[in-house]
Amino acid sequence: IDEAFAMRAGTLSASARRLAELHALSTFGALSKPDQAQLVQIDGADLERARTELLEAGVLAQSGDLFAIANQRWADALANELDEARRAERHRALGEFGVQTRRPEFASPFHLFCAGAPARALDVLASGLQAEFERVETVTSTAAARDGQVLCWAIEHAAALARPARERADLARWLNAISVAGDDAFYTRS
Repeated sequence: IDEAFAMRAGTLSASARRLAELHALSTFGALSKPDQAQLVQIDGADLERARTELLEAGVLAQSGDLFAIANQRWADALANELDEARRAERHRALGEFGVQTRRPEFASPFHLFCAGAPARALDVLASGLQAEFERVETVTSTAAARDGQVLCWAIEHAAALARPARERADLARWLNAISVAGDDAFYTRS
């Protein structure tokens, strides 16, 4: 079945494939038409054709004004076909999109780390963590797994990039707090 999804993905137009790959990698969930336009940066008519192609092929599902990858098999098929450079470019686009649209503070750094841009990811994290510490109580266990991984990457890269001690301490504090909602292994790493 996975081969069938990969073969069908191979028949998509370049614009449709780019949009589908971004949806497949995104941690932001469903996206609106304006979100897609900002993210893909292609002209309106081409974007509409790409969206229609993906809906007709069953790659995207629509719920009201929002669009999301139809199922995990599509996401896996599209993500598995990406080479390192295209995967990094897609993650970089998603990370910067998340920053520009003020998406959840861990989602954008996740994409930036995956893009191989740890300094940018740390800058984004540092700008939001101090003001948002109270929010840690609302973190779900599902989000804690991703957020905890982002913080582990952040702590590792912050040390390697010789970031200020205060910033490294804030990252450790967040990881410690998130370990309550998620994996207690994060506690030992903080």
